[in-house]
Amino acid sequence: MENKNLKGLNEKYIKKACEIIKEKRIQLGLKQEYVSEITGIPQSILSRIENGKIEIINEKLLKLLNVLEITFDDLFGSVKNFILKDNSKISLQTIESEVKVENSYINQSNEVLVTLVKSVLVQQETILALFKNTLENQLNTEKRIEELINTLELCSPKNNIL
Repeated sequence: MENKNLKGLNEKYIKKACEIIKEKRIQLGLKQEYVSEITGIPQSILSRIENGKIEIINEKLLKLLNVLEITFDDLFGSVKNFILKDNSKISLQTIESEVKVENSYINQSNEVLVTLVKSVLVQQETILALFKNTLENQLNTEKRIEELINTLELCSPKNNIL
């Protein structure tokens, strides 16, 4: 019987998956009856799954993996070994195209950031120039006040300049 849910997988991976399921159950010290009760998978079907003689329905597979604490990486060796249907494989060209689009967005974002930073720097320079002018004006004002005070002191009745 062909497994429709795992159709894209190579037969050796399905066989290995079944072996791993059985080995893990035994390693955990669990009896088929107990796993059957927890997952809702009849013991006879669980036995056939472990022996690779029956298709595994996705929902049942997930329950079984969860109870036995098996990750998909454990089950298939690694994500690289998980074989998809030919029509659903992502081509290297597609990935490269998506990377180019992402890089384009990153470059555009960088250009916007550079423009914003330049704008902030210009504004800082303007603020510094205004602050400098304000300080210079304040110093000039203080000098004028000092000159006026000196002039007033010179013109005071004590000095008899008048």
